Amino acid sequence: ALAHFFSRWPATELVLFGAVPEHAFGALAAREPRLRLAGIQEPHVVAETLAQSRAALFSSRWETGPHVATESLALGATLVSVPMPNLEGMIDGGRFGTLAGRRSPEALAGALAAELAAWDAGRRDASAIASYGRARFSPVAVARTLLETLSEITPEHFSKFQHLLSLLSQKSPKSIGWHPNDEKDR
Repeated sequence: ALAHFFSRWPATELVLFGAVPEHAFGALAAREPRLRLAGIQEPHVVAETLAQSRAALFSSRWETGPHVATESLALGATLVSVPMPNLEGMIDGGRFGTLAGRRSPEALAGALAAELAAWDAGRRDASAIASYGRARFSPVAVARTLLETLSEITPEHFSKFQHLLSLLSQKSPKSIGWHPNDEKDR
């Protein structure tokens, strides 16, 4: 899928950050100079790269705290992702990126191609995306959203939540069905 992508966008470079398995992309990277396997990097290196990027690509199954996604939007880059609930909301129906139709290499490459085509057609504005991202994910905006959400909690909800916390605090992690040393979690 990436080889086909490179033939369609000959001037585009892809930088893969994170624990990128060499066995998955090493052969293509060896013959394709526009694919750079950057591995795990310091945050400032990732931020500098995102600031020069049109889009950030997400292929994982889940992002619990999509920090790179929020940083991408705040720096003016759009998001391209496989179906993933928290990134679907950030993409906002296509306003801030492209969601692949399914979880597959071909679908993800197609979503990336569609996103780059949107940039090429002038349907993306890095300044507007950055303004939106900074406003939505600033500490003040996050605190405001948290306070609004907390204000919607009724006394009944709060009482149930306190009861649940009380039950959890009385039990060890093993007794509630999970322990960090469980073999299945390694």
